[in-house]
Amino acid sequence: MANYSFEAKHNYFANLRDEHKFVSIWSLYKVQNINDEVNFEGCQSMSYVNHWGMPVEVQLPSGKYTWFDLWKAADECIKISGDLHHIFVEEFTSKDGKLELITGS
Repeated sequence: MANYSFEAKHNYFANLRDEHKFVSIWSLYKVQNINDEVNFEGCQSMSYVNHWGMPVEVQLPSGKYTWFDLWKAADECIKISGDLHHIFVEEFTSKDGKLELITGS
C-alpha cells in the first residue's frame, strides 16, 4: 500500500526544488511545514565540511529563519562545495555556534 503522506511531501518538495532551481533534494520528511520558523539558538552561519568537495561556510539570515531558509543556505553550500553527489539534505546540527549541514547521496 502506498504511503500517500510521503508521496505528497515528496511531490511538494520536488516542486519547490524545481521552482527555485535547487540542485539539492530535501530529505527531512519530519518537517511538516517548510515555512515554519526554526530555532537553532545562536547559529548565524551554516558549515558544510563532511563531503567530497571543499569546506564551505555561508551566512544565515539575521534574526529568525524558516526551514526553507535553511534549505536555501544548504543548496548554496552544496553548489559552492562542488560535491554534486551528496545532494540530499538530511539533517542540521548545531556545533560550535554554527549550523552544520549533513547530506547523503
